[in-house]
Amino acid sequence: MNLNLYIIRDYLNQAILHQNIHHSLIFCPFDSVTLYYPGQAVLANYLYVIDGEVWMKEKEYFAGGNFVIWNWDGQCEGTPSINSIGLSPEPSIHEIFFQIQQIFSRFQKWELELYGLLANHAPFKKYGDISLGFLENPICMYTAGLRNIFYSERKKAKNLMLFTEEDADNFLPYDDIEGLRLNPEFTRTIDQTEPTIFPDDFWGYRILYDNIRVQGLYIARLMVCEVERPLRSSDYALLHMLSTMIQHGIANQEMAINSHPQYFDDYILRLIHREPVSVQELLPVLEKFQWAVNDSYFCVLIPISTYDQAISTVSTFCIKLESLISGCAALEKDSHIVLLVNLRNAASTRDEILANLIYLLRENLLKAGISSEFSDLWQLYHYYNQAENALHIGAETNPTLWYYRYEHYAYRHLLKRALGDSTIESICPSGLQKLLSYDLLHNRQYTRSLKVYLEEDQSVTRTIRKLYMQRSTFIYQLKRIEEISALNLSEKSCKIHLLLVFQIMEESGYQLP
Repeated sequence: MNLNLYIIRDYLNQAILHQNIHHSLIFCPFDSVTLYYPGQAVLANYLYVIDGEVWMKEKEYFAGGNFVIWNWDGQCEGTPSINSIGLSPEPSIHEIFFQIQQIFSRFQKWELELYGLLANHAPFKKYGDISLGFLENPICMYTAGLRNIFYSERKKAKNLMLFTEEDADNFLPYDDIEGLRLNPEFTRTIDQTEPTIFPDDFWGYRILYDNIRVQGLYIARLMVCEVERPLRSSDYALLHMLSTMIQHGIANQEMAINSHPQYFDDYILRLIHREPVSVQELLPVLEKFQWAVNDSYFCVLIPISTYDQAISTVSTFCIKLESLISGCAALEKDSHIVLLVNLRNAASTRDEILANLIYLLRENLLKAGISSEFSDLWQLYHYYNQAENALHIGAETNPTLWYYRYEHYAYRHLLKRALGDSTIESICPSGLQKLLSYDLLHNRQYTRSLKVYLEEDQSVTRTIRKLYMQRSTFIYQLKRIEEISALNLSEKSCKIHLLLVFQIMEESGYQLP
């Protein structure tokens, strides 16, 4: 295991008379220790224990290296390019060398134990438990969504413990999560790539944390809480070593950090994007989640703010959704949460689930688009689109509602699809275009009368009542409409075409003359 001079300094039980350390707190350059003898070549991966007198004679020949200088005195000036610490002449140089060998041995044993845990897919708590002897403060790990994965703390009186059994696998209290969301210091922690201190003004004690990323994504945070002894420079490298091992453990474990089976999120997103997923890939993953392709489902699409994305509280909300609605899976897609509900596992109806969902949406000031029910997971793409269209159309037409069911907006969606990227004029029958032109030129409202006549199923009585018009006047208008447009209003396809165009006009805000 590679170490650095910060670790040697902190674990060597000797008074440090001098230190000149230039490398970063987490850089560990050497993996062995040896006594230095005059004329010896200096290698970058060795720590050299050197007599102060020899140091004075040969330091000008050193281009770099890492040294423990025994028998240091004021004459032994350091060299800027060399990392070194200076010790007194007591105990002997051989005793110092032996103590450093013991430090190496201790950390190599720790490293082997960590590799053993990694090979055996051990719970992450065991990683923390065997590291308490080095970090000497409570260790904990939380997901990006602020759910506890494990904590490790030496046993003491219950009232002195930082963590309780209830903390395991639970979220931080809601007030703490909200406080962190609004804390600018916390938002800056998300981008840190090396161990960093979080100040004590939030919890009353400092925290040394290291963010864990898998494929570049921030998924968890390993922390050391400064409550039993002051944090030391060596803690940075040790915490980083531990988090690196846990990172490998996360990448290798069977279950993802959100408790979905491995590859589950990937396959669901591929179905949404209409990308190929084979039966051999999908079915075993669904079985692990106790789902089947032909179960009854519906899809929910919830937009999320860029702020919540930036501070990674989206995963917290995903877990909340999964805890509120049994038999569902929540995952992130772009700037949205996709909630896929398995109605068989939920043991509730769609209406019952939505009645509960509205409280969570309202509490978090979120909106949602809801698809129809379906019973073929291979068709997820189409029902995801339903939820997406319900969200967009509903937000335009009913912005005060919290969620939008597709069935309430299916007709509007059909009208939008019918128009596509065409103009209103281009989808009008030629006879209707003539009628519109005539109205504009002669300041008439024949098109409006035709619309009402068709909407009232060609009932003259209902039409004149709605238009507040005399029967003879309307009969005359109807005759003129037929003459100008040459439309065959007795033909079913003509009537449907005209009604559809009028509905598209109305939906698009098109003003009739």
